Amino acid sequence: MKTGKPRQPEAGAFFMLNAGQETRRRLVKSGAAGYVWIVGKEKFMLLTNENMAAKLVKILAENKFTITLAESCTAGLVSSLLVRTPGASSVFWGGFVTYTLEAKQRVLGIDAEMLNKYHAVSRECACAMAESARAIADSTLGLSITGLAGPQDDGYGTLIGTVWIAGAYSGVPTYARLYRFKGGRNKIRAKAAAAALRFGFDLTRHIVE
Repeated sequence: MKTGKPRQPEAGAFFMLNAGQETRRRLVKSGAAGYVWIVGKEKFMLLTNENMAAKLVKILAENKFTITLAESCTAGLVSSLLVRTPGASSVFWGGFVTYTLEAKQRVLGIDAEMLNKYHAVSRECACAMAESARAIADSTLGLSITGLAGPQDDGYGTLIGTVWIAGAYSGVPTYARLYRFKGGRNKIRAKAAAAALRFGFDLTRHIVE
């Protein structure tokens, strides 16, 4: 592997890093690298989606929109990626990490009967999370993410890697999208977080165009 200046990847891309410690250090120093996980002997580096986060912040700021996040399986990772962008404070109201069913009910007010019927990893739960986050914060956009990263199943037959992302804007129907990611627990979480940034940008662009 060449040891020159690392090429900036496409947003949300993963890079299989088999290089030595010095190359890894230089990648981190360059700002190209974000989170590093060790899975067995395999080294994964998530090249953070700073470009997409910046695009999301920019389009929200240009339209004087604000965003609130409700995260389950990513446990704050989307929020962390978003605030890497300078100026994020002008659009980011805050976020809720509602990892358990109890948290979803007590913090976001998600209906217990709905959760019993559809479960946490569902379109219905994702939409309810997004709508509640937006309403609590009185923000323009509520963005939510809920999924199953494994390794244990959820007891309902949900495939590991299943993720729902939803966006709620005032005055328009809440939109949700289903994703199927492969890999280990933290790979799935990282891919889901990157997908959420893209989802938020694409939805916002659709709203304003």
